[in-house]
Amino acid sequence: MTYLDLFTDYKGKIKNLNKKIKKLNAEIIMNKRTTLIFRLKCLIQKCRQRGKFKLAIKLKDKLYKIK
Repeated sequence: MTYLDLFTDYKGKIKNLNKKIKKLNAEIIMNKRTTLIFRLKCLIQKCRQRGKFKLAIKLKDKLYKIK
């Protein structure tokens, strides 16, 4: 193998690693987002059960802003 072949192979590996990193970052962000949405939905449900309807409406508005 020549030096040029090694360089292009190395460059290709770096591109693949960068793609994998971007994909993982997107998954982490989506996971954080989905956990936040789930928490808000649970809080809204608890507020409704306890009769705190005004707070539930405020949380619902925040949920719509996130989505």
